Amino acid sequence: MIAIITSTPSNLIGAFQLTFSIFALLMLPFASPFLSAKFRARLGRRKVVTYLVFMIAVIPAGLSVLTPVLLNVVLKPKQFRFVENNDQKYFADLARACDVVKMQNPLGTNDFVLIGGTNASLPKIIRDLKPSRITVASNHTHITVGNSRMGFGISWKLDETKTNCWTMSANGEGGSQVVYSEAR
Repeated sequence: MIAIITSTPSNLIGAFQLTFSIFALLMLPFASPFLSAKFRARLGRRKVVTYLVFMIAVIPAGLSVLTPVLLNVVLKPKQFRFVENNDQKYFADLARACDVVKMQNPLGTNDFVLIGGTNASLPKIIRDLKPSRITVASNHTHITVGNSRMGFGISWKLDETKTNCWTMSANGEGGSQVVYSEAR
């Protein structure tokens, strides 16, 4: 969501204006004592104006600039952090582990097999993801990580557009991103 808000300059300006207004309004109760005659007499007009400008303009502006950055870090979908924190060797190893899971769980007459995420027979690289479940079918293996909307999935599947090509993608609320592919 934050990426959409801050994706274009006009959206970025609008987001800044909105957050600046909110932070400025939140600062008013803290700034209002400086408007009293008692404060003006004790501090002097110049200091009161400086404090007011700082509280109603500088602090909200700083917070408005930092808010999209901080929200993007905090609210970034997990699958993007998963992709950013791993390299191609890791994804190749994860693909091998998906193949192992597929070999260990023959389909028989079923269209697919569901495996619990805590199954001790899962390869370590998959167990380390702390999956909630794994779905194995003839042309794909899907690992579900997390149980809520904030979770994501990892798919290792036969690419329908390319002959003899398998792709791994990270899927979630932030969309789908191909992270690894391999010709077979």
